[in-house]
Amino acid sequence: MKKQIVTYVLIVAIVLVLVFLWNTNRIIGKMSGPENEYVVFNNGTTYALCDDHHSFRDKGWILGRVSAAYNTSYYVFSVRGDSDREYIYIAAMGKGEFYKRTNS
Repeated sequence: MKKQIVTYVLIVAIVLVLVFLWNTNRIIGKMSGPENEYVVFNNGTTYALCDDHHSFRDKGWILGRVSAAYNTSYYVFSVRGDSDREYIYIAAMGKGEFYKRTNS
């Protein structure tokens, strides 16, 4: 009985790790504009840099990556408490920026 439980827990852990790795390598959009001030997702949703009051602690789950100039890419995160995906957080070049949706 204990061996079955350990086996099931191990399988669930492996599946979770694989799902996390799949999300981190998925390109979901691209950055554009001078100074990367816009993000356009593959589904057409556009985000622009915003000055709203958020902190690094508001960063949520990883959504994927966006491509930028010079063959670089940056990680995109959801924002905690934002169920409508009005905001996203992008970790870029040692700092992070918040972007606000401009269209749906």
